[in-house]
Amino acid sequence: MMLDILHRHVVRDMDGFPRISNYGDCGDGPASCEGCGSKIVDRFLMRVGTSSWHEHCVTCTACGVPLAKSCYYRHNGLYCKNDYDRLFGVKCGRCGEPLGARELVMRAGPSHVYHVGCFACVACMQPLQKGQQYVVKAGGGQLFCRTDFEKEIFLMQQSVGSPQPDDSLTLDENCRPRDGRRGPKRPRTILTSVQRRQFKASFEVSPKPCRKVREALAKDTGLSVRVVQVWFQNQRAKMKKIQRKSKQDDKNTNNNNANNTDKNETEHATNTTSSVCSGDHYLSLSTLSMHDSSDSNYQNSQPLNPNIPYSPEGK
Repeated sequence: MMLDILHRHVVRDMDGFPRISNYGDCGDGPASCEGCGSKIVDRFLMRVGTSSWHEHCVTCTACGVPLAKSCYYRHNGLYCKNDYDRLFGVKCGRCGEPLGARELVMRAGPSHVYHVGCFACVACMQPLQKGQQYVVKAGGGQLFCRTDFEKEIFLMQQSVGSPQPDDSLTLDENCRPRDGRRGPKRPRTILTSVQRRQFKASFEVSPKPCRKVREALAKDTGLSVRVVQVWFQNQRAKMKKIQRKSKQDDKNTNNNNANNTDKNETEHATNTTSSVCSGDHYLSLSTLSMHDSSDSNYQNSQPLNPNIPYSPEGK
């Protein structure tokens, strides 16, 4: 809250007798300093708002500079404009610098405010135009245009993979209430290319690092230990899935080769049988079409031989 510092007021005359004042605390007795809490027995005092101060107590709480004309009051302390803006003022969500009271700003939701020049995608550095879709990264307030955000999501899915049910800790499980209904999802953590390389290099050394290694990775990458732990869990599940798929593909290939071998052997045996029995089959059909089964001569007819033509008169 900004307050005006009124000019100093005479509390006592030259002889030390109290002078009647329009301020009740000065006329009835010594006033108490709002800064140090002591009684003001000096000849002069300073008025800040409705409170009284020693002249030497009206200084900035942060830098100690004397305050002459105006000040800012916060948490029972006085501040100059620069320190008040630095400590309590609204800051840009990207560069972190304070925003001026009369400065033109860009808002992204109720809690994120940016300089006009800072309202741009952090990936492609292109300013976000009116009507353009964008994403605000939770926690850091970083802005992404839709194209770069989808790229980051794709790269993250390629690197992290999908959580498996056998993981002891997964983000999806913590996002669900105990009654079984699906609650709101936590915002996804987008890994940069540098962070992914660090994780992969550590994974090649040890797929299941100890706690100290995870804490060191979290410190180096600027992420939480929880995110590091979930990434390694998902990466291990992804590698297991790839190994299972590779084994299944090898098994299917072996089965296909065995089936093809059996099929070729069966086809070869069938072709051989057909070539030997084709004559007998032809003569049997011809015989059935020429004779009736009730004819007694049919039962005593000569046996069928593919090498000897059949003749009804050859009894």
